[in-house]
Amino acid sequence: MTIYHTYIDDNVGLGSSTIAGIQTNGSTYGVGISSNGYFSGIVTASSFVGDGAKITGRILNSSGNTILNQTGSILQVVYEENTSQFVVNILQSYQVYYSVNVTAIADNSKYFLNGFFTGFVIIPAASPTNYARSNIGYSVTISGSTTRILGVDGVNGDSWSVASGAKDATGAIGITGALHNRPVIYTSTAPAGTVLTFNLLAACYDYQPLNATLTGYGQKSAFTIMEISA
Repeated sequence: MTIYHTYIDDNVGLGSSTIAGIQTNGSTYGVGISSNGYFSGIVTASSFVGDGAKITGRILNSSGNTILNQTGSILQVVYEENTSQFVVNILQSYQVYYSVNVTAIADNSKYFLNGFFTGFVIIPAASPTNYARSNIGYSVTISGSTTRILGVDGVNGDSWSVASGAKDATGAIGITGALHNRPVIYTSTAPAGTVLTFNLLAACYDYQPLNATLTGYGQKSAFTIMEISA
């Protein structure tokens, strides 16, 4: 039986300085070497060599690098811009502006969603009100099933939160725009490797159409998705 010590015994014979000698006569030299290492404390290293393919419980980011997997750790960030104009022609009903796919790195992660766009609503001069309202929302599609994360349809919904149009003092047609921005946290029950399709939504409340990212003004919309270890 090999005897392992917490030190290297200086009182050993020839061959103790070679790996082969230590492997063959570990009990004699006071140290043993095998393919497995066991550590009860903290291991500190200046570098990591190899792909870590056999490390149990490892977490890889989108670049294939091993990362820390503790509660609150940021596992990945996915960001996408869009310059295409999107038009919502239905009142009080959230519509999909565009979608971003994210492949889950860990099980049951939380996702921080933050999207924005500039929206314009044209108010008719003969309208009884001097403002138009709209909002931004989110949904997620997993394996063909879509769940609304933020945004409630209907007259009692929440598509009225942002004033995206207003008349001028003379009561003429108004085309005042507003920045739409609405962050939210979504908690998933999807296992690692699942593809989650996050949808950026837009809705208008009083008048339509809502024009998101109006063509000709050099505007951009953006959608940032951050996976956080739960």
